[in-house]
Amino acid sequence: MLTKLTGNDFEEKVCAADKPVVVLIYGDFDPVSSIMKLLLDEVSKDFEKSVSTYALNVEDNYELSTSLKVRTLPTTLYFDKCEMAYRFIGAVPKYRLFGAFDFFVPKQISDVSTKPKMAAWLSS
Repeated sequence: MLTKLTGNDFEEKVCAADKPVVVLIYGDFDPVSSIMKLLLDEVSKDFEKSVSTYALNVEDNYELSTSLKVRTLPTTLYFDKCEMAYRFIGAVPKYRLFGAFDFFVPKQISDVSTKPKMAAWLSS
């Protein structure tokens, strides 16, 4: 589930996290960002025990977005132990989001309940 993130709680929620973190940086004015929010929320539900997912509004958190070198919206950042491990820029299909989650949490894919969902996403 996608949770709102602000510059004030970035250190607490991202750097002090005990599991990988995905942050979507979006703008309310951007229709592609709205689509990515929906897709990321859908994919993240299968990994909510293993990965934390947050949404950061660029309009409210310009300084943090700039320090993360975000130049295009939407941008999806993957953090592991406060280090940025990967970045998607722009719109990304569901299967690529799922693959990135799978990369950060490989043990999750062996879960029988996840396999049919992955097959369905790959075919959509």
